[in-house]
Amino acid sequence: MPNILVIEDEQHLRATIVQTLEFEGFKTFSAANGRLGVQLAQEHRPDLILCDILMPELDGYGVLAEIRNDPRTATIPFIFLTSKTTRQELRQGMNRGADDYLTKPFEVEDLLSAIRARLEKRQTLSEYTTKQIEDLRLHLSSSLPHEFRTPLHEISAEAQYLKAFSADLARKPEKIFEIGQVLEQGVHRLERLVENYLLYTDLTLTKYIPGRTERYAEKELIESKTVIAYMAKRRAEESARQKDLCLEVQEAPLCISTQGFCKILDEVLDNAFKFSESGAPVRVESRTEGNHVMISISDQGRGMSQEQLERIGAYIQFERVTYEQQGMGLGLCIARLLTELYGGKLNITSQQGQGTTVQLILDNKTRATTD
Repeated sequence: MPNILVIEDEQHLRATIVQTLEFEGFKTFSAANGRLGVQLAQEHRPDLILCDILMPELDGYGVLAEIRNDPRTATIPFIFLTSKTTRQELRQGMNRGADDYLTKPFEVEDLLSAIRARLEKRQTLSEYTTKQIEDLRLHLSSSLPHEFRTPLHEISAEAQYLKAFSADLARKPEKIFEIGQVLEQGVHRLERLVENYLLYTDLTLTKYIPGRTERYAEKELIESKTVIAYMAKRRAEESARQKDLCLEVQEAPLCISTQGFCKILDEVLDNAFKFSESGAPVRVESRTEGNHVMISISDQGRGMSQEQLERIGAYIQFERVTYEQQGMGLGLCIARLLTELYGGKLNITSQQGQGTTVQLILDNKTRATTD
């Protein structure tokens, strides 16, 4: 049965709650003040916490803050027991991260219903997370070995060639240059793979660890037209498709991390050029609509079905047997996570055989802040 921590300074009420929960089959432990409650939560990691607000040593708000700031206890369901009844006071607790509240005096059935609802929600979330991790593991086991081996094989083959024909290559500088290019491309691919894997993992963890988003919070005022044009031209040049690039971008200030914005653009542009043929246009447009900057990146590549769009996720590549393509499927996931982290939206429309359009919607803020 689930373990429940009861933090309540009024002895009679605390004993009554504990007795009621144990009668219902729950395991319990209790604390008479907030400070002791935090210690017990960190030691025992309960499945749910019931906590009074007005207490000695540390009040309920202080308990909640410490619980949510500790990665070991941050996701534990937290229910306030309170005599505070004004809407503002109740909202204050919810805004600080409480999952629910019960107003004293409360009926036993109300207490049990609130507990069961929060435990069921946690179980559902746990099952969903477990499935997501299993899906991730399966995709990793199928795609990651290939992604590492391909550039490693290229690098290994060129290194062996250098060793075997070192004497002859002294008279063939063009061949040495060609080998150097292959080695450089292999190293770059490995660097990008590792960088994206680590970034995706870190961005995913921001969903579960409070305060982790702070490393992405710093923003600066930038001119989006300059950055978009630079990133689009660079990606087109690296793909040897300068003639395919169609640019129509407007002046529009953005308050965002330059590094984060460049990463979003780079991943979306990389997909557009990677999954379309040379000679097919890649169109990059931006405009201002009210308080938003709208950025659209379209290609005329192979596109995706509705089912594939719904399954877009890290390490997922579609039709890999038919289309041998580099990459792990991380690009759009990273772009979407970063866009949402900066308060924007990333929408994808696509049709098989006709191409894909990725639309970025970002706030048109003109004042640099640190959130």
